[in-house]
Amino acid sequence: MRKRLTIFFFLFALFWLEIGFKKVFPGSFLIPQFVLLFVVIFAVGSDFKETLIMSMIGGFLGELYSGLYFGTVISSMCVAALIAYFMSRNVTAQALSLSSGVLLFALLSAFLPLWAFLYNLAASGLGLVSFPEFRSYYSWILLPQVLVNLAVFFPVNRIFKAIFDE
Repeated sequence: MRKRLTIFFFLFALFWLEIGFKKVFPGSFLIPQFVLLFVVIFAVGSDFKETLIMSMIGGFLGELYSGLYFGTVISSMCVAALIAYFMSRNVTAQALSLSSGVLLFALLSAFLPLWAFLYNLAASGLGLVSFPEFRSYYSWILLPQVLVNLAVFFPVNRIFKAIFDE
């Protein structure tokens, strides 16, 4: 129980760090997605049930400041956790190397905006929100975002492993 609470506080600290960067540097695309990093790190080292629970919690925290239709970030974090979990179990070893990390973050950075677009497209089909524009989800900003996420991933992963002795 104590370990789970500590993991939650680690996620919460990363969430506040990401929100703090967004407040200090509004509109910057060089802010790491710390909640996504946590979900990937947790998915690589944990079992399936805990991974889904923590990705839902991380998605809910990300939902607070997303500005998207409710459920978009929660579902995208669950999908990201599933991709990271199955990629780390089937395609690569359970520890992510540089090449598998690049592949994973490139895949997630390309897939998550597509997921958000499709989710909001379905919501607009129900008449709940206005029709989303595809170009508002994809832009050149994705490439630096992948590089920033990858640069921050390995230090955050090292800190996570040092705190939780994994």
